[in-house]
Amino acid sequence: MKLSYEEKRKKVQDFRPIDDIFFEVFANNCDVCQEILRVILEDKELEVIKVDVQENFKNLIGVL
Repeated sequence: MKLSYEEKRKKVQDFRPIDDIFFEVFANNCDVCQEILRVILEDKELEVIKVDVQENFKNLIGVL
């Protein structure tokens, strides 16, 4: 089932930053990760140099 652009847009609007599917893309950005870590660790000088996001493998067969 292919979704139209509008349908995709509506789905994305419901995502929250902590949702896995959203955060997987969100966390690929060094600046975003840096800001999150600076807030959590209360360290304004912290610098993120590289981000390696956890790989996510989808089950191609379905629910086992």
